[in-house]
Amino acid sequence: MAVGSPAGVILEKSELWNPDLIVVGSHGRRAAGRIFFGSVSLNLAHEAHCTVRVARASREGPARPSRVVIGVDGSKGSEEAVNLVASRHWPENAEARIVNACWRIPTATSEPLLSRIAGWIAEEHARVKVAIDAAFEKLRQAGLRTSAVVKEEEPKALLLNEAEGWDADCIFVGSRGVGRVERLLTGSVSSAVAARAHCSVEIVRLA
Repeated sequence: MAVGSPAGVILEKSELWNPDLIVVGSHGRRAAGRIFFGSVSLNLAHEAHCTVRVARASREGPARPSRVVIGVDGSKGSEEAVNLVASRHWPENAEARIVNACWRIPTATSEPLLSRIAGWIAEEHARVKVAIDAAFEKLRQAGLRTSAVVKEEEPKALLLNEAEGWDADCIFVGSRGVGRVERLLTGSVSSAVAARAHCSVEIVRLA
């Protein structure tokens, strides 16, 4: 029992106890509720030093295998998200979908820069493909029925659309920053997904 703002109290206790995971519930499934419930959940997503799970109730409907979406972009954070999913025990026939929003050349790019940008994007695509292939194999070996989606789309929108269309139970995304400033500046994808997703979201931080 403690006095103070819910997020502040949880963060204070987590600093003392050093947990591996904080689980917090969402206040609703409607769009307005998902956006404005964030006084607690999104503060924790921004500020906590460990992985945070924003839990939402599963949809009612016919029984089907568990489904999880994992954002993979070649970063250490997304690699940690894959490792976390692969380390857990899943029901039989559980499914995992790797989602990557790939780069494309901006339409307004000037000719002198075009070849340099195209070369950089090609290198980035090759690097991320290695990460996706490694994630695919790791999840498959963990017993998950694995698929991958790679599209030229804004990352937040792609993760949300894939999870919604596939009726996923949870989205796993990596957090790139470990300091307070870095978490605030780089948290746009994880924060937007946590606020707007129809399902649970787990924001994974490096151990």
